[in-house]
Amino acid sequence: HQQSIANWVDHYQERSENWHPFGQNDARNNIQKLVIEAFKKVEHSKSVIPQFIDIHDLNEDSNFSDLKKLRYKGCVVIVDTISMQHPKIQSLFRRTALDAFPDTLIAMAAPVRPVFDTLQQIVSVIEQRIDIEFHRRWKLEEDRKCEKVSDETEFRRWLRDQVRCLLPKEEDAPKDVRKYMYQ
Repeated sequence: HQQSIANWVDHYQERSENWHPFGQNDARNNIQKLVIEAFKKVEHSKSVIPQFIDIHDLNEDSNFSDLKKLRYKGCVVIVDTISMQHPKIQSLFRRTALDAFPDTLIAMAAPVRPVFDTLQQIVSVIEQRIDIEFHRRWKLEEDRKCEKVSDETEFRRWLRDQVRCLLPKEEDAPKDVRKYMYQ
């Protein structure tokens, strides 16, 4: 497994949407492209267009109204399990409290599945330093809006299926459809 993540630093870019969460460091699989591909497959009358927000920007006082909208209307949060080990990133994420809101979809992304096992061993030793609400929702509540992903296909499938929860309900067809059929 070390071979697949030996050059993991190369997977990070200046802008968060250019991060390569899985597999090879390849322009075809950055997080922005993976999310856009998944959103294209969401069957809904309204288009879903992702907007990437850096955790640093989200915590600025000038963006508090945006943060409140994300909390109460729902959003997708993609957490890099490796970056989350950095105390500053972890603190910024905790300040958002996004993981505590039930309409937040959360994907914990790791380059390979064994990272989750290693992380769990570390967490046990240091008393859950990464004590974020994700763990409670994923493990205790078995909340399908929270998932651990380590594969592009798995990520796109989960995102496509779960993002429907955030979208407004489709309008029901009028009861008397005939009067609309010939307009």
